[in-house]
Amino acid sequence: MLAFVPIVSPLVIAERRIVRALRSAGATSASAATNLELHRRIHRRSLDRLRERGAVKTGPSGRVWLDESAYSAARNHRRRVAGAALGTAAAAAGLLAVLFNR
Repeated sequence: MLAFVPIVSPLVIAERRIVRALRSAGATSASAATNLELHRRIHRRSLDRLRERGAVKTGPSGRVWLDESAYSAARNHRRRVAGAALGTAAAAAGLLAVLFNR
């Protein structure tokens, strides 16, 4: 029997690492913002994606912090989109099975 194995994008993994680093540093408000040094391109790209979604904010000094509510909203949105895509794929597979098993 096949087991369900979720496929997680490397960008999502990088986002989780950034979020973990910000939480570990206590950078969850503007007053607790921190400098974040990212050496890998994928981490810089993930940080840009988090900024675009409003989950990571940048202060005037370039320090960053995690906006927990915006991050939660972005994660929920990504889950809804993934669920809709999986539902559509399952419906299409079911339709094809019905059409070709006549």
